[in-house]
Amino acid sequence: MYQYHIVAEHNLIVLKLSGVVHWEDIGRYFGELVENSDYHRELKGVCDLRGADLQFSPEESKQLARISREQQLTTGRWAFITDTPSGTALAIIYGREIGDFHTSKFFTTIAAASEFLSIDLTPYLEPDN
Repeated sequence: MYQYHIVAEHNLIVLKLSGVVHWEDIGRYFGELVENSDYHRELKGVCDLRGADLQFSPEESKQLARISREQQLTTGRWAFITDTPSGTALAIIYGREIGDFHTSKFFTTIAAASEFLSIDLTPYLEPDN
């Protein structure tokens, strides 16, 4: 499952994944995002993977990055917050595949992701465990 919202005053997309998440779910999110009137591709983003059971393969993670790049979904910086080895691996694979189209890094704390994006993410995310 995914939930997202756009924080216009910070030019920020907050994406939270929870429970079982398939790569098709992320495809649906991409579709909803581009239809959102507050969306523009220069937005920064944070993707909270904590609590998500990611059910997609490394190849599917690469495919998501290719879709994002080919459709030019975002050029802003993205922070991925993860607390599992599989989430970390998939975030790294995505980052390598997306290349220099947009900068993405993974973190284990909200504080580190906040520093990377130069935005206090605490109001938008659950506290670190």
